[in-house]
Formats: sequence, structure tokens, C-alpha cells
Amino acid sequence: MKMSMDNGVTWSKERPLSGIEGVLVKNKPYLSEGGVLLLPIYDEKSWRPGLCRSEDGGRHWRLWLLEEAPVPAIQGSIATDGLGTLHMFLRTRVGRAYDMASHDDGKSWTQPRRTNLLNPNSGLDALGLSPGKMMIVYNASRTVTADIMDPVQRDARTPLTVALSKDRGQTWHNLLHLEQGPGEYSYPALVRDPGGTTLHISYTYRRKAIRHVVLSGI
Repeated sequence: MKMSMDNGVTWSKERPLSGIEGVLVKNKPYLSEGGVLLLPIYDEKSWRPGLCRSEDGGRHWRLWLLEEAPVPAIQGSIATDGLGTLHMFLRTRVGRAYDMASHDDGKSWTQPRRTNLLNPNSGLDALGLSPGKMMIVYNASRTVTADIMDPVQRDARTPLTVALSKDRGQTWHNLLHLEQGPGEYSYPALVRDPGGTTLHISYTYRRKAIRHVVLSGI
């Protein structure tokens, strides 16, 4: 990790968060209302999700990896439902995204449960919008890849879809497709601007470029 105290103009020297071989990150950190910083991590070797948690602004971290999961899962994305619960949505190899919940600012988490979101072994990213309302960007595909080098992945990681939940992440409904047709559209990142009125989505475009999409009025 590196830290910046001037909005990204300069950065501190890097230092390791974990000494565990195979532990990686994909999605953005989450800052809770209580000031707790949560960074989703995962173990690429054992396909387990986890978390780095800091209560002092990133100076000290506590690392946690899920001991056992009902399905192999990685690349968690943390979002709040706005009503006291944090959710960590997970990429899996079994055709559906899974969800873990925390009611104590990320100190403890429920066992992963299956959602109605399709997941063809591809990354996703989620965001809380307002109390009870959440958004996720994901590949709404029924074709599951065996691994990230599987040649069928170009058919699995399309379309790239924006979905909404109005019941705290219990059910999801597709809002729009960002990309459709042949090609791979993957590894989305979703953030909201400081004013709260505009959403920004970036993602890998056919493994050749990064595309940036701006949504407003949602």
C-alpha cells in the first residue's frame, strides 16, 4: 500500500499489507460511517475471500481470510445497503455471484449465500445508492469459464450489465447493458462522484483498452 495526504499529488513509500503469497486485491476500499477502512482481499491459490480492516486511517491493518466457504469465491466488492448492513459480493466458479453480510462494520461476516446474479467466473463491483437501494456492474452471462485463460471467456464476459436492487440486495433487476455482442467486457469498477449525482464506471474493453462510462439521473 501507499498513502497520500494531498489528494494524490504525492505518495508515501510502499509497504506490504500481507506477507501471504497469493493474496491479491481487485476492488476499491470502503470507508464506513464509523471511520473504519475496509479493503477486500482474496487468496488466489485457495480461492478464498477476505478483508484487510483498519480503524486508524490505514496505519495499522488486521488481515482476515475466510476459513471455509460453500463455493470457491474471490474478488469481493463491499457496498452498504444504507440500513446498517455491509455486503460483500463475490465472484465464483458456479454460475452465480455470492453475498456475505456484516452487521458490525466488517468485524464479522456471514457465510456466503447464493444470489440471483449470474456470474460466469468474472469480476463485479457494487455500490450503495440510498437506504435499501444498491447497484452492481457484472457480466449477465450463463457461460461459466473454467479459469481466466479459458478461450471461451470471450463469450462468457459479455454482456456487461448494470443491475439495481431495491430490497437491500435480496433480488436484482437489470437496468441496462453497457456492452453487448462478441468480445470480452470485464473487471468493472464503479464509483460515485462527491456530489452524489453522477456514477462513473470503468472496465476492460476487449482486453485492448479501458472504457469509461458516466451515468446520471439514477
